[in-house]
Amino acid sequence: GGVSGSGSGTSTPAHAVAGDDVPHAPSSTPLRQMLADLELEHASQAPRLRHPDAIAIAELAGNNACADCQASDPLLANVRHGVLLCVACAEAHHVTLGVHVRLLQRLPDGWQPDEIARLRSAGGNARVNGVLEHLAVQVEQRPKPSKMLTASARAATADAEQRAAFARRKYERREFALSADAERNLIANRAFSRLLERMFDDHQFLLDVHAVLCRYAEIDA
Repeated sequence: GGVSGSGSGTSTPAHAVAGDDVPHAPSSTPLRQMLADLELEHASQAPRLRHPDAIAIAELAGNNACADCQASDPLLANVRHGVLLCVACAEAHHVTLGVHVRLLQRLPDGWQPDEIARLRSAGGNARVNGVLEHLAVQVEQRPKPSKMLTASARAATADAEQRAAFARRKYERREFALSADAERNLIANRAFSRLLERMFDDHQFLLDVHAVLCRYAEIDA
């Protein structure tokens, strides 16, 4: 199936993970039913996460809102792109981009260590969108938060088509993204900043630098 979730009806769904080896898949009744069940369960109680990695991922910058439509409390994740998504956008990603989505609350069951690391290293929706939505996205271009179950069939179809079109523009064609060179520079700058932070957090490193500087000062004297 496109969505992996817990079998318990009492646990609260949260975000999910995607695999990278999935071909483009047609929409399926089981997938839509799973997503609809998640939406109903999510509406009935606030999401709860217990695993430390799940909590850490949910607390990354921007992960309190869907990466695409900005609906609050996204339930699902696309690991390939490192984003958390609402129910409707998750379905669009599965059908349009060919990725699986899974529940974050299942973590670590069914998760590979590299998947957890990949989602954490993505840095959250805010960071991903800083690259993929570097160019301003017009209000009319972005899908709007919506409930799958309350829309008419015609409205639901139009909504799904808009989400699919936006996903293609954002993730496949990267129409709103930084240029490749600018993105490489941004990644390099972030890596350098993290290196500096680690260096300055390492007191022994600072002591070693101080000792070397003192030694050279004695030689010059």
